Amino acid sequence: MAGKYTDCAQGHSSVRISGKDDNEFVANVLAHLKSIHSSMPTPSREQILAMAKTA
Repeated sequence: MAGKYTDCAQGHSSVRISGKDDNEFVANVLAHLKSIHSSMPTPSREQILAMAKTA
């Protein structure tokens, strides 16, 4: 299975968040949100996967 990624440029220099599969990608996006964007609402798994691009 191909990896997934998204680029985040909200309030900081662009950061690529990736994962080798859906579970790792979602976990990495959630960790990024918790550490950098803690005031933002937490998106659902489906919303996170909808913004994924395939590497």
